Amino acid sequence: MKKFLLFAFALILTACGTDSHHFKIEGRLLHLNQGEFYVYSPTGDLEGLDTLKVQAGRFALEIPCERPMVLMIVFPNFSQQVIFAEPGKTVDIKGDASHLSEMTIKGTADNKLMDNFRKRIVNMSPPEQKRIAIEVIKENPETAVAPYLLMTYVLDDRNPDYKQAADLIKLMEEKQKDNNLLNMLKDKVNIMRQSADNGRIPGFVLTDVNGGRVSSSDLAKAQLAVVIAWSSANYESLGMMQQIKMWQQQSGGRVKFLSVSLDPSVEQVRTFMKNNQISCPTICDGNMFDGKAARIFGFYNLPDNALFRNGQLIGHSLSQQELNNRLQPYLSH
Repeated sequence: MKKFLLFAFALILTACGTDSHHFKIEGRLLHLNQGEFYVYSPTGDLEGLDTLKVQAGRFALEIPCERPMVLMIVFPNFSQQVIFAEPGKTVDIKGDASHLSEMTIKGTADNKLMDNFRKRIVNMSPPEQKRIAIEVIKENPETAVAPYLLMTYVLDDRNPDYKQAADLIKLMEEKQKDNNLLNMLKDKVNIMRQSADNGRIPGFVLTDVNGGRVSSSDLAKAQLAVVIAWSSANYESLGMMQQIKMWQQQSGGRVKFLSVSLDPSVEQVRTFMKNNQISCPTICDGNMFDGKAARIFGFYNLPDNALFRNGQLIGHSLSQQELNNRLQPYLSH
């Protein structure tokens, strides 16, 4: 009888969990009866968008997962919550829909670490948050949380210290060499440090989705050039591409635009550009964040951008408003 009870208990645990090829998100939010959230991977580990459906305040989603990856949950107010996924693991989310920033996430060591960090920096100023983030990175360089904190609290700064970032990346690389996000951040830091040294992008030749040739010399010839990273699966990207279309019309050729699609399907990108009547050259090799163009320009987020004046890099990862302000002198009204 005792053996039977142990066997039955094991079956219950197996049924409640998930297999080694999936990751499960489940939880409950107060003051939200039904709705939909979107889930995507900023590192391209998850193809496209998944939808997290809320019914009676509860939700659950199982995602294919063969290795650790970073996921983002996008809420209806467009705020986002990071989740660190691992094969065979489940996280439990609890909170109040009216206070999404105060939710708790349990289930894995990385999510617990991030949860503790968020609670620790509540009501802190941005400089204080950055200081604590660096402290956590140094104490936990082997975790998936460390590269995310570097991206969000160290590099996403008006005047990031790229030497400091490079030192932190080196510390993390000693503990984890195959982290996609860490590799992307390393590319960005390298390009920004190189820009600080000589002010120019490395030479390149790329082929756009229509077979055309795009090179670094094309950007160097333009008085002002804008390179945009985007994906048709990313809501903010779609708005940015419509803005690019408007800027291109208003610039009258004074600004050169190049788009880098991080979609997995070249044909899908061609269709999108045609349907939306967007004519700027577009690069897509189907490798998403691991593609050649994404690495050349140091793109690690969606949407992302790089701004050049006479071939010199003068801005990177600018907000849409900042980019608009830089373009204004070149646009007709």
